Amino acid sequence: PWGTRPPSSPPGRMSSPPGRMSKLSERVAMADVAALEAEIDRLHAYCERHGLNSRGVSDIVGREFALPVDAEHKATVLQVTTAAQPHMRAFHLAWLGFFSTFFSTFAPAPLMPYIKPALGISKREAAVAGMASVGSTIFFRLIMGLVADTIGARRGMAACLLVTTLPILGMMYVQDATGFIVCRGLIGISLASFVACQAWVSVMFSKPIVGLANATAGGWGNLGGGITNLAMPFVFLAVR
Repeated sequence: PWGTRPPSSPPGRMSSPPGRMSKLSERVAMADVAALEAEIDRLHAYCERHGLNSRGVSDIVGREFALPVDAEHKATVLQVTTAAQPHMRAFHLAWLGFFSTFFSTFAPAPLMPYIKPALGISKREAAVAGMASVGSTIFFRLIMGLVADTIGARRGMAACLLVTTLPILGMMYVQDATGFIVCRGLIGISLASFVACQAWVSVMFSKPIVGLANATAGGWGNLGGGITNLAMPFVFLAVR
């Protein structure tokens, strides 16, 4: 009935002030948000371990990276089965460039039984040619280090390959031992591409993965020396 007072709260229980309830709700909401953010970070970490750029990080012109990257935009994973730009494409071009220089430098070695009688090369001259092919790169690797620091590893690699193309072509016109030694020495300069290969890969991958990336690129590049010993005799017999 009208005028009846509402029942009082039971003894020992008091209603909480509205301000206290709002602060409690805010703390609960913040805890929920923090837990949700932590779960999202764990999901991102899982995706990045499997090579997915789940955060959608892009370069300065808005192109999204195919691989997950760190704060410096260096790839945090190595996926050798892809050629995604820019990281994996640079990786494959680096080791292929280095591979080609090993292939061309050591290509004459398995053909020496045919080359020596054709050019009248003595055993001593053949040894000098072999030393020239690997000795010339010692000095030029120092130069390549300066070149990579000055104009970049990519341009340094391109310049090295272009310059040493001339003596590779010149090998076709060799008529004597002197020309053969000179061409082998000039072609050996291309082995300085090892420095460009390692520098190029180093700027593309982050610290936790750059060692593996450099080892893989260097190892695959060195494989050119073995492949040329296997392949050149068959190439020679095919075009003979």
